[in-house]
Amino acid sequence: MIWILALTKSKLTLNKNLSIWMNLKNVIFTYKHTIISCYILVILNTPRFIFTFYLTCIKLQWQNTAYIAAYFLSLVPLMFNLFIFVLPSPKYRPEFFSLIQRVIKYRRRNHYTPT
Repeated sequence: MIWILALTKSKLTLNKNLSIWMNLKNVIFTYKHTIISCYILVILNTPRFIFTFYLTCIKLQWQNTAYIAAYFLSLVPLMFNLFIFVLPSPKYRPEFFSLIQRVIKYRRRNHYTPT
């Protein structure tokens, strides 16, 4: 939120003919994917923090299972980075698909090499 307000203030000094609300709206529209992705990562990391503090003293077997499940749940935000940052971006999406195509071509070429 501080970052958005700082950007709005700097845009206000550049665009003196627009109101602060129009500048704020422009900044939010421009950086909406970044704002949404931050909140998604916070929501996805919340269960890990809850389980970390809730299961500090493991005394029963089910707590051990819940702790390992929470550990694997903490890896979900890392896996979702592709869907949160790369695929929505118009800049990174074509590069990602070209990488996938190069990997497929490389695997096909090396898979059928004569020995």
